Amino acid sequence: MTLFLDVSSELSYDSLVQNHAPPLHPKPRLRNIALTVHELEADEFYWVLMEAVDDVAADDALPYIPLETANSPYSSYSNALVAGVAAMRRLFGPEGTRI
Repeated sequence: MTLFLDVSSELSYDSLVQNHAPPLHPKPRLRNIALTVHELEADEFYWVLMEAVDDVAADDALPYIPLETANSPYSSYSNALVAGVAAMRRLFGPEGTRI
C-alpha cells in the first residue's frame, strides 16, 4: 500500500488542531466592564466603573453593579473619562481581566 501526501496543500498542524479538536485550555471569557461619566453637580464629573451582572434576568436591559468610582470630581467630562480609563488599566491591566 502506498500513501501519497500532497504537501502543497494549505493544511498545517495548527489548522488541523483548531478545526478538529477542542482547545486544550480554553481561555476564560473577559469580564464585562463598563466605564461611564456622571455629572453630579454643574461642572463636577465623576468616572464610574461597573460590571455586568449575569445572574439577573432582564429582557431589555443588561444590569450593571458599580465596582469603583472617582473619589473627587474632575473639571471636564474628558478629564474624568481619561482618569477612568487609567483606573481601569490600573485595576485590570492593558489586556483586561478574565473570569
